[in-house]
Amino acid sequence: MPDNNFVNIQDLPELKIDILPEEKKLPIPEPLPEIIPEPEPIIKPIPKPPVKKPLASSSTTTIDKKNTSQKFIIENKIDEYRAQLRKVIKKQIRYPRIARVKNIQGVVIIELRFDGQGTLLNYKIKESSGFSILDKEGLKIIKRVQETFPQPPEILRTKIFNVTIPISFKLQ
Repeated sequence: MPDNNFVNIQDLPELKIDILPEEKKLPIPEPLPEIIPEPEPIIKPIPKPPVKKPLASSSTTTIDKKNTSQKFIIENKIDEYRAQLRKVIKKQIRYPRIARVKNIQGVVIIELRFDGQGTLLNYKIKESSGFSILDKEGLKIIKRVQETFPQPPEILRTKIFNVTIPISFKLQ
């Protein structure tokens, strides 16, 4: 006879395990769209039509013509003075040896600022030749010849003015 303390596994009924269905999750409600108020229209003022000025009196027209012709005369005198300066500078051009050996050519444009007495106030490179050796030589030329610059024309003697000078370095 079997011992009461023991149970035979084979005598046990089959165990059935039921799997419970997962709890249904409630759907998360989508957020309500944010209500953005429509912007108020921008109202731009209508521009006023330009006010037509009355025709200039003959005295104003005469002054304008006089200023225009004076400006033209000054520009012509600066051009004449530029030609004189170029002659002085051209005599002093020394082609840098290294530039000659390396076949370097170019044009450096130098801006000169004068007072009415023809004194050179300052100068600078306005446009580089693209080669520092030529640019430096252009500045050296101005430094060498500045004491020999001619007097400016009479009309320029009460003004401070600028003159641009191209210095060309070309091998032949």
